[in-house]
Amino acid sequence: MNKILSPKGITCIIAIFIVILGLTLGAFFDLDISKALAISETDGTLALRVHPISSIILTVIGYFLPFVFIGFSAAVITLNLLRKKEKMKTMEKLICVVLFLGVIACMAYIAYETMDTISTTKFGFWHYLMMALMIFVMTFLIWYVAINLNPVVVKKSYVPAIITVVSYGAALAFAEAAKLIWGRIRPRELVELGSFDGFVNWYQVSGLTGHKSFPSGHSVEAILMLLVILWMTALGASKKAKKITTIGILCWTALMMFSRILAGAHFLSDVTAGFAIGFAFLYIAFVMYERKTGKSLYLDA
Repeated sequence: MNKILSPKGITCIIAIFIVILGLTLGAFFDLDISKALAISETDGTLALRVHPISSIILTVIGYFLPFVFIGFSAAVITLNLLRKKEKMKTMEKLICVVLFLGVIACMAYIAYETMDTISTTKFGFWHYLMMALMIFVMTFLIWYVAINLNPVVVKKSYVPAIITVVSYGAALAFAEAAKLIWGRIRPRELVELGSFDGFVNWYQVSGLTGHKSFPSGHSVEAILMLLVILWMTALGASKKAKKITTIGILCWTALMMFSRILAGAHFLSDVTAGFAIGFAFLYIAFVMYERKTGKSLYLDA
């Protein structure tokens, strides 16, 4: 009973309640909610409601924050390996190369998704030039900040950085596999088809259709930003600072989930499933960190 009423237990109960509520509502009202928020229908003609600025800005930020976080974590791991007093083993050298390329890959992903989001035409020379500039500038900034950090801070951040990279990698791989297996059509794709006939409920697995609505990757990435609490704990941040950060990231996650419905990118059940996947991997990450360091991550209030 004490475990259930502990901060960890209460947190899990709240998360499970949110997931059950979201999936239950989605099973009955997914299409109705998207019609109310994202899709308009006039004389049988479907169209997305206009939310250009909010959709574009939040979508782009949704790509930036988590992948900069992942890239920075990879840079911190690399620096710790390079600064070891012992001679580096072959495997460690290989890991450094992979992580260095991983930072570039993260920045390339951000650059591509940004151009794809803001562009209304087929990719041309200027799109690729902007992508190249973004990759170079962001990669340089990540390494510049990481290298100029206090060596003590870099060392203390080693374990949180490893858990961050592993957690994000595993969660996003799991979400991508689920997208491929479910093959659920997006609301905006229904608009492109001009009909709601292609709609399927979240509990219906469609297989390899090429559609990737369920679950929402943005929702997975948003809730996993709470991994920053690992870093704050390792660096000795105050309980008040961690509370404020937690509240801020939870508000950001809710905003991101709502914006994905508003943009016609996902249904309610899609963002709920994304939240569930992200929370599950977040919970595992917290447990891993506590067992590794013996430090508690959960707030007293």
